[in-house]
Amino acid sequence: MVASSVALAACSVQVTPAGTRFAFVADDLVVDVPARSVDRNVTLTAVGIPEPAGANTVPNTAFMVTPVDGWSVPVTVTLAYSALDVPSGVHERDLLIVRKGADGWSPVAGSNVDLEQHQVSAALTTLGRLAVGWVGCDRRVPATCTLRAAVEAGGLRIGTTLEPGQLDDAALTAVVNREFNAVTPENALKMYSVENQRGVFTFDAADA
Repeated sequence: MVASSVALAACSVQVTPAGTRFAFVADDLVVDVPARSVDRNVTLTAVGIPEPAGANTVPNTAFMVTPVDGWSVPVTVTLAYSALDVPSGVHERDLLIVRKGADGWSPVAGSNVDLEQHQVSAALTTLGRLAVGWVGCDRRVPATCTLRAAVEAGGLRIGTTLEPGQLDDAALTAVVNREFNAVTPENALKMYSVENQRGVFTFDAADA
């Protein structure tokens, strides 16, 4: 339960073990900190990031929220967005909170969209660089519009075949990893590959 409510024009607030609610300017960011999330007073800070770098993020929704770690009870983060900033081809119902890590922006599990309020919320124990985003193709960044992204948005698989020798081709495997999420051995599991001689089995190629 939230013990107190604070709406600040500043970008920091002291969180006590009793919990608090932190609202950034115009409620673009709201952080609800329940009781027992911290065991001592902590300064919660939020800094707006004007234009998040990278694909699959809605402009003007990114914040750096610290401290990143150390939350024993999940805090609820709510980010507002403008429907006008959502790129063409992206449905608002597919929006979620994304976190920036070493490998780029990744989705936060359990995100919920309020279509009427144009807000996305999620409960997190790790904060950091957060924004409103989505999974799949970002037409502003063509490199993200892959076959893999297109089918994964619908929970599907798309695959290709490979021979063991092709695994040494870095350019080919890069394309396979980018475009596909399933692989089938082309010939390595056919009968003549695994049992070319009756009773003599060879699985080296299949294992590769």
